[in-house]
Amino acid sequence: GAASGIDRMHTAFHGYLRLLCERAEIVFGPDPTITALYKLLREKHSAFRDMGAHADDVDRILRSFASAVDALNTLRNRASVAHPNENLLPREEAFLYVNAVRTLMAYIDTKVAEGVR
Repeated sequence: GAASGIDRMHTAFHGYLRLLCERAEIVFGPDPTITALYKLLREKHSAFRDMGAHADDVDRILRSFASAVDALNTLRNRASVAHPNENLLPREEAFLYVNAVRTLMAYIDTKVAEGVR
C-alpha cells in the first residue's frame, strides 16, 4: 500500500543526496542522516551558491524544506513498513510524503544539472 512507498521514497532520496554529495566531494561522516545530507548539499554544493536575485526568499523555502525532510525521516521510521509500526500513515498523507520528496528531488536535480552544462 501507500505506506510502503514511504520507505522506498526515503531510501531513494537518501541515496540520491549521498550520491550528489560524493560526486561534489562534499565530506560527510559515517552513516549520515537524510537531514544532514540535505543540509550539506544546500550549504556546500556549488549549484546552490548563486540563487539569483531572490536568493533570500529561495533560501527561506529551502530552509523550510529542511524541517519537512526531518519530518519525512521521522514518518519513515514511525509510520511506514520500514519498521514494525502499528499505526501506518494513511494513504493521503503517504501521498503527501511521496510528492514532497518528488518535489525536492526534481528541484535538486534541475539545480545540479544546470551546473553540469
